[in-house]
Amino acid sequence: MEVLPIIKGRLGLESINLSHKFREPFFYIEHSQIFISSGCINFTTSGYDNLQPGTYQFPQQHISILLIGPGTSITHDVMRILNNQGTYILAVAEDLTKCYSQPIEPSDFSEIARRQTKYWSNEKSRMRIARLMFEKRFNEKVNDQNIETLRGKEGYRIRAAYSVLGKKYGVNWRVRKFDRKTQIKPIP
Repeated sequence: MEVLPIIKGRLGLESINLSHKFREPFFYIEHSQIFISSGCINFTTSGYDNLQPGTYQFPQQHISILLIGPGTSITHDVMRILNNQGTYILAVAEDLTKCYSQPIEPSDFSEIARRQTKYWSNEKSRMRIARLMFEKRFNEKVNDQNIETLRGKEGYRIRAAYSVLGKKYGVNWRVRKFDRKTQIKPIP
């Protein structure tokens, strides 16, 4: 078990470099006010789910994403501090049904795009990744050498799922034809 580093300083933010692998993935807050008090990030809530009304300290150094739900307000200072330490802030709808914002990568960070371009531009690595994605999605090992075969297998699975669901819900479903030159057109 790895021990998290002790962080010193006001809010522990001046020298923080806590890797996301040590953080909790997200922290959800709704019907609350998020602010700084006595050098710590706090939130006051009217209560929701199992959380009683009151003021709580915010574990900002140990989360990757702050999800702010309906009825939440947040101060500019809190936004600045969370941004400086690499904590993403996403505004979401009730029950996380919609996301109204997205995290922005730093402008000087292009490693992910470069790596994706490198893998995409090499036919062998592109096919290897397609196979891995297929195996992960369908929990089935594949050794096919071309993308058309994988697409055919996926299409077969989708058609079989449509057929099963059609029978289950009483929908007379026959076929769905895919034409790359036009749009997908259901056949009545």
